[in-house]
Amino acid sequence: MLQIIIAILYISLICWGWGTSGLSLISTRARDTYVPAFPITCLFGLSLIGITVQIISLFVPMGGWQVQLFLLWPLVYIALRNPGKFSVLLRDLKTTLTSLNTPGIIYFSAAIIFIL
Repeated sequence: MLQIIIAILYISLICWGWGTSGLSLISTRARDTYVPAFPITCLFGLSLIGITVQIISLFVPMGGWQVQLFLLWPLVYIALRNPGKFSVLLRDLKTTLTSLNTPGIIYFSAAIIFIL
């Protein structure tokens, strides 16, 4: 049970890191300062990971610790370049969870109970 929660947090952080890196690249090119919500950033990061890994898997076998390092590089880059970014992540997560409506709270509670 605890392993599932840790895996979900690990995957969410990786997707958030990729999404943040990709959106910052796009926003610097477009000169825009819009920052989407945490779920949108994670979904964008997940799509970036999927596209990148599909292309790389044509040339490199996708197994071992090297792939994990490749997936973690945006988080390391964000942590070294802007250490306060993780506090923004926690604030955004808190805002997302506190703004849930009744069906969202029910589904979120059911998911937590299902994991436990």
